[in-house]
Amino acid sequence: FRSGQEKFDNFKSQLEDEDTSFIDAIKDYGYESEEAFLDYCITLAKEEELNNKYVSENFDDLFEKYKPVKARMMYFDGASDTATAHETAEQALAEVKAGADFAEVAAKYGSDATLAKETLYTNDDDDLDSNVILYLFSAETTGLSGVLSNANVNGFYIVQITNMNKEQLRSDFSEHVQAADDFDDTVANYYFSKYNFTIYDIDIYNMVKENYSAYLVQSTGKK
Repeated sequence: FRSGQEKFDNFKSQLEDEDTSFIDAIKDYGYESEEAFLDYCITLAKEEELNNKYVSENFDDLFEKYKPVKARMMYFDGASDTATAHETAEQALAEVKAGADFAEVAAKYGSDATLAKETLYTNDDDDLDSNVILYLFSAETTGLSGVLSNANVNGFYIVQITNMNKEQLRSDFSEHVQAADDFDDTVANYYFSKYNFTIYDIDIYNMVKENYSAYLVQSTGKK
């Protein structure tokens, strides 16, 4: 209940102002009373607690499945001049190897500043170039790549893996996993399966089948 109350208080501080009362604000979201909104906050807190429990119970398997790493990158666009882009990438790589700051070198040569920030990556990241994926998730230790060709267009990457330690990545990876669109369904399916969740009422069964099919873990013979 306490974490639900904390969420309630936090929402209240954000929604309430001189022009709008809290009750008017939550009515805009479909809640007719503070009690109804508190029930929502408590439910939300329980869901978060269950999600955290799932990640904790399955952390090793999730870590092995997604192979998270922290890394930073530079990219050199070779669309107009491939040879010059490759030469620039080689120069940048040499400077980093010599001890220059990665982000400063990236800025110096015009690479995207966002790429140069340390970021958590997992092997299901669709936005990564295939050669970058191959380097990130086949590496056994942290370190610096060579100049990697973009697999799809003329351009080059430099990738530096900064952290592969399971315990050091635990918090960030847990948040990353829970941000997946289908995570709530995954958790529900896991616990319904674990505790043999069964619906015996045919009307309820059909309603769940139509609207929440991911939650059904029983065979069709159990209704």
